[in-house]
Amino acid sequence: MEFGRTEEVPFELELANAQFGLYTHIASLCGNPHDARDILQEVNRTLCRRKDEYDPSRGTLMGWARTLARFEVLHWRDRQKRAKVLFSNDMVEEVAQTLAEEASAPVDVRLGFLEECLGALSLHLREMLFAHHAERQPLASIAQRMKRDAHSVANSLYVARGSLRKCIEGKIEAGKGGVL
Repeated sequence: MEFGRTEEVPFELELANAQFGLYTHIASLCGNPHDARDILQEVNRTLCRRKDEYDPSRGTLMGWARTLARFEVLHWRDRQKRAKVLFSNDMVEEVAQTLAEEASAPVDVRLGFLEECLGALSLHLREMLFAHHAERQPLASIAQRMKRDAHSVANSLYVARGSLRKCIEGKIEAGKGGVL
């Protein structure tokens, strides 16, 4: 490769690299992480089926994928008419717009911030977060192991997640001054 020359990234590699960000975008729009996985599969199928339409000179793959994801979430909502609706169509549009505007920090930067912010939590809270979110242990199991009631564990997890969110948002906001 010549110095200064950039090679085009293969579509499949670019799509693979976009999976985490695309999943979090979809989960934010639909409000359900389990349904978000199904919707992500539909979006991936559409992207692969229509990959010949992708033109990197017109924008990023992630931008195109987010647009397709928004429409797929709206389509999913139509199929869920009998189920309880979490967000109105207007709300989905508003969240999509907000997410597009707030996608200021790349995912790897946010993950770095998450690690820093996790380090600021007590070991006790980190263990609870890891057990519940990474190991998928139910609250009752964590509570029994820590000799606490499940309500107390749920409250601690709620507070810990709020602290992490505030910490990460603060680091992103601080980075907007030119650090990112």
